[in-house]
Formats: sequence, C-alpha cells, structure tokens
Amino acid sequence: MVILINPLHHSSYRVVFSENRDIIDKTVNNIIEWLKTGSSDAKRPIDWDWDVEIIEKDDDHILLEAFHPKAYLKLVILVKYDQYLIKMAVNPLYPTKFLDNKDRIILYYYLLKANLNLPLAKVSLFGEDDEVLFLVDLDARTLGKEEFNHALEALYYSVIAFAKALEIQDEVINKYYENVSEALMDRLAKGEKPEQLVEYLIVKAGLPRDKAEEIVKETLYLMKKEAERRKTEETTLIM
Repeated sequence: MVILINPLHHSSYRVVFSENRDIIDKTVNNIIEWLKTGSSDAKRPIDWDWDVEIIEKDDDHILLEAFHPKAYLKLVILVKYDQYLIKMAVNPLYPTKFLDNKDRIILYYYLLKANLNLPLAKVSLFGEDDEVLFLVDLDARTLGKEEFNHALEALYYSVIAFAKALEIQDEVINKYYENVSEALMDRLAKGEKPEQLVEYLIVKAGLPRDKAEEIVKETLYLMKKEAERRKTEETTLIM
C-alpha cells in the first residue's frame, strides 16, 4: 500500500484568491471525473475507469489516491491551494537508504541522468528510507485532460524504464499484486462475493478467468490468515 503520510507537502505563505480557489476546485473535480468515467478496455490510461478516493482534504490541500488493476502502481495526487500546484506521483517503493555508498552513488547518478531524459516526469527521493519517487508538477489553474493524460502516461513509462534499468521488474509486479489484493479486500469488506471479484479482474484487468480465480483464492486465504492472527493476539491480551 502506498504510504499516505505526504512527503511532498511543505509549508508556504502565499495568499490564494477566492477566484483561483474556485478554479482549482473545478480542476480537482475534473480530475476525479476524468479518472472515474471510462472503460477498462480503453487504450489510454485516462480513459480507464479508475477507483478514486479522497484521502485528505482541508483548507490547505487535497490528497487523492487512484488505482486501476491495469496500472502497475497506485497514483497519488496532491493539490496545493497556496501554490496553485498539482503534484502527481507514482512510488515504485524502492528504498535507497540501505544501499552501500558505492551502489547508492551509482543509482543517484542514474537518477540524475534520468531527470534529463524522462518526458515530463522527474525523479526524487522521500521518506526515512529515501525511496525513489516519480512525479509531475502541473498547474492547477490551467490543466486540461490531454495534458493530464500525457503526465499520467509519462509517470508509468518512467517507472517501467526504471524497473528495467535496475532489473527489479519482479519487485514491481509483486507490488502490483499486493495492490490488487488490497483492492479486492476493500470490495469484500463492502459486501461483494468472490465471484464478483473474479468478474472485476476479468473485466477491469483483462485477466483470464483461471488467473483471476487464482488471485481471488489467494486473497481469501490471506484474509483468513490475518483474521486468525488478530484473533490469536486478542486471546493473548485477554489472558
């Protein structure tokens, strides 16, 4: 799961005029509409039917999280009112803090070179473990659907290129399946049945039925093991 403590958020003292706030709110609503309204068999990511959730909202910022089972990783969108800015990010969850100095310097050299060559996207580090983060900055007052789609595609292109360069495709794929299982667990918690989850994966992710059934079965197993673990912990506390 993507960590929701926002590494991109920093203080600012700019004044936001009410007319600009209205424009930014309209842009946020547009983004949600662009992502939610679509079809899973569409060719472009912007035209898929994403699951979108507002994670945080106050006078300073709005934080959105979006997921689609065709996307490798979750999308995090931070809208800052005081900067008229949208930061859209994808995190391949690759910590660099634990690399030895030589490997870290080589990686940072690669990332700096990548900043020059990546279309639209840039790469940075955040968090206590110095995880690699791909992000795009967009103007919240002027953003249109096509520009948003170009940025969206650039982020996922950047992650794929990064994974290939470091030969960590397996780690990205494993994270993808974790995200899928998490989405399935959310749907189960809302009352959906296993067969509905299978259909969800067939329709939205384009998976064959046998693969979809395998993922749902594994998710149910993980949920059962987690329930047993919690029950054991509760029993231990009572005793």
